[in-house]
Amino acid sequence: MTKVESRAGVIKDRLEQVLSGGPLPGSPRSQRGAIGYLNPTKAEKKYFDEIFASEVDAQELLEAAPSARMEDGKFVVDPKDFEGFTEYMDTTMALRDQGSRLPPSFYNDNFLLRLEAGGSK
Repeated sequence: MTKVESRAGVIKDRLEQVLSGGPLPGSPRSQRGAIGYLNPTKAEKKYFDEIFASEVDAQELLEAAPSARMEDGKFVVDPKDFEGFTEYMDTTMALRDQGSRLPPSFYNDNFLLRLEAGGSK
């Protein structure tokens, strides 16, 4: 195999990962670990309170991440549902282009990073 063929194989593999919707190796999304309990900010709490108050919105979230819940004032998602929750968040972020108002921490991935750190950030 030539160097060019080898490089073409790597590019093809990366392209398949992008098109499949999965995180690229080495990306922040692929490096996230276990999810813990998170004390939400006022804006995050308001957002999730509104989601859970709407049957349709709550169903959409729970289809993506069945374990997502508010528990003792904290937001929780079990590690097994992390991938579905990040996909839900990606969809949620797409709504900002349609004029939806989201908590500031959603725009820079800060919410997900704090959630993964168990709320320690």
